[in-house]
Amino acid sequence: MCSQALWAAHDAPLVLLSEPIQTPWVKEFAANEVTNSESAPAAPEKPTKDEEFSSRSRSASRFIFIDLPRHLAYDIKESFWGWGSLGLGIGIAMTAGLYQEDNKIQTFTPYALFGNTTDDVLNVMGAPYSMLGVGFFTAVFGAGFHNKKLLTTGEALLESLFWTELFTLGLKYAIDRTRPDGSGQGFPSAHASGAFSTATVFQMMYGIKVGIPLYAFAAAVSISRVDSYAHFASDVLGGAVLGSFIAYGTTKFHKELHHSFQVQPMMGKNQYGLLVHHAF
Repeated sequence: MCSQALWAAHDAPLVLLSEPIQTPWVKEFAANEVTNSESAPAAPEKPTKDEEFSSRSRSASRFIFIDLPRHLAYDIKESFWGWGSLGLGIGIAMTAGLYQEDNKIQTFTPYALFGNTTDDVLNVMGAPYSMLGVGFFTAVFGAGFHNKKLLTTGEALLESLFWTELFTLGLKYAIDRTRPDGSGQGFPSAHASGAFSTATVFQMMYGIKVGIPLYAFAAAVSISRVDSYAHFASDVLGGAVLGSFIAYGTTKFHKELHHSFQVQPMMGKNQYGLLVHHAF
């Protein structure tokens, strides 16, 4: 028996200490680790500064040469087509009627209503360059805070003011009406057109609660221009009509461009329904 035991021990396989003993569950765990490491997606590479610059350049080029011209074209189409043209026609008729009464209205002494200081302040606050500043900072803040609605408001306002002041300047040089103070290029009022354009854009984007104070401001700017003998009453009415309807068409286009309406089904335990999402 002793010889048989020694023979069995001699023939038994040796287990070397340098080789790890792997049970079946250890082998399975190791195989899963290899598989998971191979299937894990690689982290996206961060673009270089040159690639980021090229991407921004392409975006800027597309906006300047493709998006902006298309926006400006549709702004005019929405402003002078359909209901816009009807409203503009009514406004022109009202301006022509007020034109007959200009000399009767302008019988007061200059600065009789607001005073010299208030008229000067309103002259600066309601100037076209001030309204352009409002549009620029609105767009910048919207982009900086990733507020899409605020950014769209700034874009609509800048485009509206572009067309408003372009048409205003064109009419000024074409008509060259004498102002109450004796200077020329009185019709229409650029202050009135710019202020009412700004008020209309914000009213259409944010509602009447924002629109009412801005329309009140635009009206005060317009009245101050008459009070300071810089314009006749029909000058400011013509500017208000022009600015309002261009802003209406421009903002209408931008709201349709960024309009989103989504309906999604919702299902849960013992309940179901539809989620309706609407963004300006």
